[in-house]
Amino acid sequence: MERLVAANPPARSCIQDTVLCPADPAVRYLLGQAAQPRGALAQLIVVAAERPVHEYVRWIGRRPAALPPGRIGIVDCFTDPCGWRAAWAAPPSPAAVVEAAAGGGSVRVTAATRDGRDGFDSVVAAVRRLHAASHGTAGAGESGGGGEAKKTLVLIDSASYLLLRTGVQDVMRLLHRLCALPATCVAFVLHTGRDPPPSAPPLPPRMPSPPDRAPPIPAARQTDAPASCCELSAALNSVLASNLTRARTPVPTRTHARAPPTRPHHDLCRLAHASCLPVPRCH
Repeated sequence: MERLVAANPPARSCIQDTVLCPADPAVRYLLGQAAQPRGALAQLIVVAAERPVHEYVRWIGRRPAALPPGRIGIVDCFTDPCGWRAAWAAPPSPAAVVEAAAGGGSVRVTAATRDGRDGFDSVVAAVRRLHAASHGTAGAGESGGGGEAKKTLVLIDSASYLLLRTGVQDVMRLLHRLCALPATCVAFVLHTGRDPPPSAPPLPPRMPSPPDRAPPIPAARQTDAPASCCELSAALNSVLASNLTRARTPVPTRTHARAPPTRPHHDLCRLAHASCLPVPRCH
């Protein structure tokens, strides 16, 4: 995680977590580093798609140092993911940047939807608002020790929740649009190990069903006289023995190779050419 808060972070980074090691400590670490007065990042913008805003505010509030103004911004895609609440508002008001107290300072919050049918225009517009609002504050455009301008880190928490409502290509388009912003790098959380189980292997061929008509019972006598009970029992036993022998015969089955599990979420990290940063094992 130190690479994301360095002077020159990667353009695209993928934070991969597992069920046993979630990405919550990594997100808290990035928030804590961005809250430092002399941090290496100019601004941290969190696209909150998985958890409400107050959780990020609570994590920032644990920092003893005062939060620099405009250092952290949150795009709230959790409260109104489809935009229904804003559509029913009377009168509908445009999205604005509001202040939320946290860590002795304030966090700038703006609302957006996570609908990918429009190319995530709402998310990109919200990131632009926070990015533009931070340029008017002191310290947002400071330069690093080497004279280079500090970069803004956009953290998508998480891309797995965006993929629930859209496809990989739409999320890829969002990553490219965010990386096109000036002095901006993108990191996204991707849940691994939570994919649906692979499809069960095909069942072996069914055993041959018994014939519709039972084989004829051999006649005990070739005369018109009725057969005795002992002879009929012997004939029935021979027929049953032949059927049991046929049923116990092993049926040759073909070995079917199990198809590898399809995990479309892993394709996002590969197609985006992102630097994979797995979450370290929890102790």
